[in-house]
Amino acid sequence: MEPLLVQPETINQLFKSIKEIQVKIDELGDRKKQLSIEFVDIYEACRILKVSRRTMERYKTNQRIPYFKINKKTIFRLTDLEHFMYSESNQLDIILNS
Repeated sequence: MEPLLVQPETINQLFKSIKEIQVKIDELGDRKKQLSIEFVDIYEACRILKVSRRTMERYKTNQRIPYFKINKKTIFRLTDLEHFMYSESNQLDIILNS
């Protein structure tokens, strides 16, 4: 087997490509971390809203909180949970001030 001769320019291009791939991998890792902050599963949503799993299922059925299904897993956006808490507190204020 003969030794393979590689030009220095080719090696530099290879290293540059490897660095670009590493940057893309790092960006994907950051996005995954960001998504884990933006979205929560049903158990975490129950904990945040301080409701039971059954109540959360009722909110889903009555379409009071938007949700997504990914691979049979229910997830919620934190912003939707915040909006729900805000709207519920406003409704409570209206009832109490009537």
